[in-house]
Amino acid sequence: MREKLQNLKNEAVGEVIEAQSATEIDRLRVHYLGKKGMLAEIATQIPGLPNEEKIEVGRLFNDVKVSMSIAFNS
Repeated sequence: MREKLQNLKNEAVGEVIEAQSATEIDRLRVHYLGKKGMLAEIATQIPGLPNEEKIEVGRLFNDVKVSMSIAFNS
């Protein structure tokens, strides 16, 4: 799960860097951060994790979400 989150963040930031227009960045934002986006899909898997892992993955999830939000808004 940790590796999946890191890969998703790296993928999203890389795509934002390569984006050619504001429309494309907005499309990427919805794809990754939207209600039915990639990050939301991962969020549904967190409750099924063991408690110790849930805390660590939850923190990482929040860090990834913030990083993505910053990338999409810059």
